Amino acid sequence: MLAADKLAYYRELMTGTQRLQVEPVDNARHFAMIDQPQATNAVLRRFLDKL
Repeated sequence: MLAADKLAYYRELMTGTQRLQVEPVDNARHFAMIDQPQATNAVLRRFLDKL
């Protein structure tokens, strides 16, 4: 599955969720926080900064 298809799938899956933000973390699999901790932290930080 292409990355764009995965993003679209998760966005559709979470339709109706307030403040939903689906972000890819490259080179990460099921546990992005273990596979790519710095990239995961950056995504979380960007989200939290918008609150």
